[in-house]
Amino acid sequence: MKKTTCPICNSKNNCQKSNDCWCMKLELSKETVTKINEKNIANMCICHRCLILLNK
Repeated sequence: MKKTTCPICNSKNNCQKSNDCWCMKLELSKETVTKINEKNIANMCICHRCLILLNK
């Protein structure tokens, strides 16, 4: 899996690879963090669409 690809949907994740990345500005619920950890994708860059879907 490329670091520029979302591990869930395989589309581009638009990662900025820094603390200024768009994903650092999202507030995720504890349940979402648990889902991400359960899928073993915590250290992978998930795309915006998938993060929003996981966070519902």
